[in-house]
Amino acid sequence: MDIARIFPLDETPEPVYLTDDRTVCYRVVESYSSRKSSIRRVFQTDPREEVVLGVLPILDGFERFFSLVDEQHLAENETLTNWFKAIVALYRRTVKGLQKIGLEPIDTIGFSLDLERHEVVEVVPVSDQPTGTVVHEVEKGYILNGKMLRPAKVAVVKNQQEPGAAQPTGESS
Repeated sequence: MDIARIFPLDETPEPVYLTDDRTVCYRVVESYSSRKSSIRRVFQTDPREEVVLGVLPILDGFERFFSLVDEQHLAENETLTNWFKAIVALYRRTVKGLQKIGLEPIDTIGFSLDLERHEVVEVVPVSDQPTGTVVHEVEKGYILNGKMLRPAKVAVVKNQQEPGAAQPTGESS
C-alpha cells in the first residue's frame, strides 16, 4: 500500500466550491488538514532516534574492543595504557551524552527473560539456575525515552533438571 498516494502530504488543499450556491466548504479543507497532520505524527519518528541508531554500532565496537584488551600487555606498556585510558574516556563521554537525551541500556544478566526487551539468540543447558534466566548478553539493548530502540540479544538458561519449568515472562501459553 502506497501511503503517499492515498494521503498526499505535500499538496496544498484547494477549497471545494459547491456548484449550487458557490459557497466554500471549509469543513472539508479543515478535515483534510487535521488528517494530514495526524498522519505526519504517526509516521514521523524522533530525529534523535535515527542519530542514536547510527551511534549504537560504534558503542558496540567500543565494547567489543574492551572485551578483547589484554590487561597484561597494558601493564607492560605505558604508552598503550595511556591510549587505552583515552579511548575509555571517549567512550564514557559518548555514553553520558546519549544518556542526556534519554538513552538507557536494558538490564539483562541475571534477570528473567522478557520477550518485549530481550531477543533470545542462544539457549544454554544449565542445572543450577531456573529456566528463562539470562546468563549472557550477546548485544546490548537500549530504550530511548521509554520507547524500545533495540532489544537485547541474550543467551538464556534451559534447566534440564527442572520438571514443568515455568514459561519465561512475556511468552503466551
